[in-house]
Amino acid sequence: MSAALTVQIISRQVFNYSFSWIPELSQISLIAMVLIGSYVLTFDESHIQVDFLEMYGGDKSKFFLSLFRYLMMLIVVVVVVIGSFNRGNDRLKESFMTMRFLRIGYIYYAMLVSFFIQGVWLVYRIVEVIKTYGRQAGRRDAE
Repeated sequence: MSAALTVQIISRQVFNYSFSWIPELSQISLIAMVLIGSYVLTFDESHIQVDFLEMYGGDKSKFFLSLFRYLMMLIVVVVVVIGSFNRGNDRLKESFMTMRFLRIGYIYYAMLVSFFIQGVWLVYRIVEVIKTYGRQAGRRDAE
């Protein structure tokens, strides 16, 4: 995105010529960066969260709060996957104004793939939280 914008600025200032496709390429690049970044945040567990209750609660409250957080994230992911699939199908015949080879529906399909991968990761995290809580509960019962 930075390279495309740099080319656009130089071409405008030096050659007094503007490429018509660079703004659309920049928008697509921004969307791609957001989609990749959202997956990385989910994978690293770096997303914004309020962990005040988890810090001061016991094991049971930490379990339920973690489970609740992941389930809410999974619901959002499912809604986005369904919505991006429907929008992708609706907009598949439309192309960008200056880049006719690129269909608008492809952007929605990229969003679908990104959020589907996030959903798989969230299901994995939910299973891990349940397993961890089960092990901790088994140790408490043994003591």
